[in-house]
Amino acid sequence: MTQGFYKRRRGILEHIESGAIDLLESGIHDYLLLKANLLIGSSCSIPPGVCFTSAPAIHAHCRRVSERTIQRCLEHLEAIGWIKTWKTPGKRGNYPVLVCRASVHDLSGNEYRVNGAKTANWRHPVYDPVGEVSGNCPEFVGSLSGNREKRTKEERAEEERISAAAYLAIGFEKPFGQPKFQNIWIRKFKERGEWLTATMEETIQECQQKNIGIPPQFYDSKRDVETRENAEFYKKYRRAPL
Repeated sequence: MTQGFYKRRRGILEHIESGAIDLLESGIHDYLLLKANLLIGSSCSIPPGVCFTSAPAIHAHCRRVSERTIQRCLEHLEAIGWIKTWKTPGKRGNYPVLVCRASVHDLSGNEYRVNGAKTANWRHPVYDPVGEVSGNCPEFVGSLSGNREKRTKEERAEEERISAAAYLAIGFEKPFGQPKFQNIWIRKFKERGEWLTATMEETIQECQQKNIGIPPQFYDSKRDVETRENAEFYKKYRRAPL
């Protein structure tokens, strides 16, 4: 993988400073993440979270340490659960390495984390969703990982009903905006109070905090809703809303 980026948690620093891993092991872990496929639904034949390498292959890029040192680093990373390997006894060459807890994404932008403890076969890694999942997750994620429960027809119908109601309430017959925006808006709509304007404002604030684009028509609709609710508020309480 030569394009894109991967998430690196600053919490790694605590493991280094506590002695759980050293800088060489951290560097090797970085290298494995850079080598791994991290996109679900890509044309790559290697499952997300997996790369092919070995101690000799990594040693070729570490001139100041021995191959045996690299091997010990890999063994330690596996012992503490940071990676999982599948070696064939007596066979030399590269082998599959699963980077446990690696952050992977699908084409809709949903984030998943590799679950090494539940992965028994490197060809079928288990992925745990991070936060809410929007859109249609690729079929192989659900079928290979087994970590997404099948939704009943009633549940899907209810989700579609709420989604339709959320957009009808602001004057639109069809959803709009990117999936992450839709997720937030529909969730906020489900939790709404008496005034829809407040719900729309909460949606805007959360999207801005997470750097998620807000469709222009949402702002336009918010102004219309404010006008309508101001009139309703005055009629109900005989005074201007605060």
